[in-house]
Amino acid sequence: MRPDLGTTGGIEHRSLYAILRDAGVRLGNHESDLQFESTEKSRDILGRWMSFELREHGKRWSHSTFWNRLDGSVWHEVPFAYDPFWGGE
Repeated sequence: MRPDLGTTGGIEHRSLYAILRDAGVRLGNHESDLQFESTEKSRDILGRWMSFELREHGKRWSHSTFWNRLDGSVWHEVPFAYDPFWGGE
């Protein structure tokens, strides 16, 4: 089952941060870079959001994967996508 990306505008009107936050994904940041736990739900959201951004806006977002030193879980990091750093949500 695909995760719900929200009923207010869907993926095309929302930031990755807002979609992940509303989906209940564990979030973090390093300055302006969005960090979030890698789960089936978060990977699906990331893939769909990145596909939309490329298809509709011609934007290629990079991301990296890392191990959380505190609990050993896998996380993703997307540069410049942490909205609160920029005064957003």
